[in-house]
Amino acid sequence: MADRARGAGASEAEVLEAVEVVYLFGGTPALVTAMNAFTK
Repeated sequence: MADRARGAGASEAEVLEAVEVVYLFGGTPALVTAMNAFTK
């Protein structure tokens, strides 16, 4: 995905921002859900 964004003219800062947003909105809830599987 990052390569496609760069190919479309996105700067490194824009790619980094997109990765941060994806992590915050998709990664964190997934991580919290996964960690709940390991609680007693």
